Amino acid sequence: MEQAHHTILLEESALYHTLQYLDKLNPLRLLNKGFTEKLEGFREWKAQQRKAIIMGSGMPTADGECSDMVEAYIAARELIVNSRVNKKNLSDLLSQESYKLAAPFKPQILSIKKSLVIKSSKQDHSQQTMAKTSVFDIPVQFWRSGITSFYFKDYPHTKITFAEFGKNRENYEFVKEFNRLNSYQPYYVLKNERTGDLFQVNKGFVMGVQDDDEVEQEGNKFQFLAESEEFSAKDIDFTDPTALLKRQKAILEAIHKHQNTEQFDPLRVLQHGIQHWVLILCHGGKFFLQVFQGSKSLFSKSDSKYVMRKKQGGRQMNKDKTAKIMSSVGSQMRRENERLLQEHIDEYMEEAKGYIEKADVIFLHAPGMNKTIFISQSKPLGAHMHKVRAIEFKSKKANYQEAVELIKKITEVKLYFNADYVSPVEAEGL
Repeated sequence: MEQAHHTILLEESALYHTLQYLDKLNPLRLLNKGFTEKLEGFREWKAQQRKAIIMGSGMPTADGECSDMVEAYIAARELIVNSRVNKKNLSDLLSQESYKLAAPFKPQILSIKKSLVIKSSKQDHSQQTMAKTSVFDIPVQFWRSGITSFYFKDYPHTKITFAEFGKNRENYEFVKEFNRLNSYQPYYVLKNERTGDLFQVNKGFVMGVQDDDEVEQEGNKFQFLAESEEFSAKDIDFTDPTALLKRQKAILEAIHKHQNTEQFDPLRVLQHGIQHWVLILCHGGKFFLQVFQGSKSLFSKSDSKYVMRKKQGGRQMNKDKTAKIMSSVGSQMRRENERLLQEHIDEYMEEAKGYIEKADVIFLHAPGMNKTIFISQSKPLGAHMHKVRAIEFKSKKANYQEAVELIKKITEVKLYFNADYVSPVEAEGL
């Protein structure tokens, strides 16, 4: 009897310890179950991401980028720089899981590969992989793949992030130094922080970065004040110093708030795709206007008049302002041609009004007095000053041949691929 009782006690003790063990084990099981659910959820999210359309349906990361776009760029980049990839095997590679996200960019990959150049340095025996292409051959997704800073070869910090520039763009000394670094270059060099690659692109396609010499009017920055009913002068008593001081304080606070909340997005045109853009040349009595949709010409007008004094040099309208007005037959002819040229330009600009309103960027080269033909408030470009960009290349004549050369220079993009970057795809082996 005692032996049976002892056996029961042992069994109860074993059961107690077993239950105690299971009680400790249960949280681990729950934890494991939760981890498994999280892992499955992550795998499902990743699968959805890969199936999503790259143009914006991907989930943005903390940096404001899109993970799919980063992966797509890295995959396309590997296919571009790899010398073993050619036109014959590219289609097969794009069907593989590692390169599927780059499949929509097949034409651009082939186009960029044609201009790929590998330069070797004799000093350190390093290699530089560079490609020269058009801004229209760069998929918009590439501009969203981690480009977050301006790069300077000789700058102490080598770069200035977009966020840093956005915070300091109202700082005169900061902007002055920034402009000095770019004063002799018609382009900006942008850095992809994920890969270390550099994109050299014309300044005109980078928004929100204005030089003092450019044609944008300073008043546009405070347009929000003019449109606000809060700061209307209708109900203000200008004889009351207290009311005037209070209004001035409110205006300064509004400006400060506007400057600190306005988002700095220099790549917005490149990231959304350049739909329409305009090229205008006007100097020496010659005028040329062309409207593009991407690289395709939609509208073109030109005119040429005899307004230059051949022997003495200079334009007749400028001569009339600085010296005694001449009454020779030649001078009268040049004055009449000036009037006709102005009328024709006004007509052509009116015809192109619809295109100008839709344009993302307007490149204008109109030195000296020619600029007043376009940028005054009553002129066609007066309401679109925020789109106007100076052409930082020399232009000899305002004609079709010169425009063709300028278009090549303006739309040219150079890609410098970082040789030290090894993509996950490359690490696995092609």
